[in-house]
Amino acid sequence: PNEEAGYYTIDSKMYPIGVSIVVCTASDAAGNMGSSIFTVTVSEYSAPTAPFTILDDSTGGDCQHIGTWDAASKTCTITEDITADSSDAIIIGSDGITLQGQDLPGLGLITDIVGPIATNSFSGIFVDGKSNITLKDFNLQNFKYGIMVKNVETLTIQNVLNSGGQRAVDFQIDNSNNVVLDGMIPNTSSKLFVTNSNEVVIKNNGSSNSW
Repeated sequence: PNEEAGYYTIDSKMYPIGVSIVVCTASDAAGNMGSSIFTVTVSEYSAPTAPFTILDDSTGGDCQHIGTWDAASKTCTITEDITADSSDAIIIGSDGITLQGQDLPGLGLITDIVGPIATNSFSGIFVDGKSNITLKDFNLQNFKYGIMVKNVETLTIQNVLNSGGQRAVDFQIDNSNNVVLDGMIPNTSSKLFVTNSNEVVIKNNGSSNSW
């Protein structure tokens, strides 16, 4: 030990998963010796899994696990593909959130949000009771509901592809001032489903099947 410098040097060691007992001994030039025993616990890392909830806080809630968070604009930019095996993929948990994927020149939409199978009852993106939400630049696959919207005021959906599910966008229960813009919505048996909603503006959308 170098007591004057205020630090101690311990030989590096790789510890296995579990609890290891460590015995430290030290001596100085005067022949003084001492020892101490402590434990090192190593836990196996488990990557976060869906559903991921996006919140207006310092990390964007679970945005920290799937992308980058800009607190000033409340924007979560997803930087990796997401797979949901048995749940909704993403839940919008605060007002004013912008959730966006990546649409690169020459490559198009590169952010995939993928569900388990087309017959599941889950949503790629779920929004309930929130306002001023923007969702854009995604490729949603294999969810029963690509985007499920309930009790939402002021929502913009832009440049979102949906395939392999029953409903690309499902508006339910007292939605108002909702806008769906520039969303190519192919290959779903029911493209847009609107109930008990008002001021829903749908424009500039394409489809590979009939409406």
